[in-house]
Order: sequence, then C-alpha cells, then structure tokens
Amino acid sequence: MGWVATCNTVGQTAGYFVGNVVFLTLESADFCNKYIYAQHETYGVVTLSGLFQNLCCTVQKINMLLYIQNANLVKLQPWVLCLNSGLSQVNEV
Repeated sequence: MGWVATCNTVGQTAGYFVGNVVFLTLESADFCNKYIYAQHETYGVVTLSGLFQNLCCTVQKINMLLYIQNANLVKLQPWVLCLNSGLSQVNEV
C-alpha cells in the first residue's frame, strides 16, 4: 500500500504529458516540418480528427470480431477468444 500514491502521481503525470504535450507537438505543422518531415507540409503527423476516426474504426473492428465469433461464423485467433471470454465474464456479473 505504500506505493499507491506514488504510482497514482506518476501515472497522472505521464498521462498528462502524453495526452497533451506529445499530442500537441505532433499535431504542430511547424514542429513536424522542422524535425520530422523531409518536405514542407501544411499538417502535423497526428490530427484530432484522424485520431478520433482511428479510434472509432478500432472499436468497430473489435465489435465485429466479437460478433462474428459469437455467431460461430469464423474460428478466430486465441487472443480474440481470450478477450471475448473476459468480456463474457464481465457481462455475467
């Protein structure tokens, strides 16, 4: 129990840093043109709309994989079955 407060503080600080500082840096066209891109571009490596779109697509693909596995249409890889069994245990509670 002695490390709970330390882990909480470190986790919140790291989350803030990645969520704000890294995202804003990679979204900046000026930073990307100076340090990352070989040619001048008008956009950064990451955009908010692209990030949201990729997140939605990932959630949709996971839902489709779980639906197909539950419908017994396709036999999926073991990691999907493990994920699905964990979700079904949560739903049973």
